[in-house]
Amino acid sequence: MSYGAIGDASLFRLPTAGIKEVKELSFWNAARIKKQLAGNQAPELAVTDLQGKTGFSGRFEGENCPTRFLDHLVPTLSRDAPALDKLCSKYGGKDLAIISISVSEDRAIVEKFLNEHPRNFPVVLTTENEMPRPYQIGIFPTYIVIDGDGSVASASEGEKGFGDLRKLLKKAGLDTD
Repeated sequence: MSYGAIGDASLFRLPTAGIKEVKELSFWNAARIKKQLAGNQAPELAVTDLQGKTGFSGRFEGENCPTRFLDHLVPTLSRDAPALDKLCSKYGGKDLAIISISVSEDRAIVEKFLNEHPRNFPVVLTTENEMPRPYQIGIFPTYIVIDGDGSVASASEGEKGFGDLRKLLKKAGLDTD
């Protein structure tokens, strides 16, 4: 291809000072989320679930919203799913929104898992949704709780995550038993 002129080679040179090679971007974890986001407005999360619903885009104002990240194929990570189902049945649509985000799994695999282990809350796939940087989690499960005013109330991971979630919901006046 020719444009009738010689290309400017300087357009294709990297700067010589102040650059570093990045081989891989690091994932966020609960400590990083707490440090950088706790008390601040939650980053926008506009996603579509497996059924094609997008009704939970935005910052969930007016609801306590635990956003749960997990990889469905690891059975130990879904131990708390029955308790989340119970909470969703009891408070969903009124005081509580729960979104499960399946990380790096294909739709067919997640749908097969959900056929065997149904959930009452929406499931979102990172393979089909672009996740904002703060929600690109690398430790599973991770719980991010977004308050009714849209601010990040808490972030925790692993077994501690579900315990912290229960404490925050009780503090908000929701019975978690």
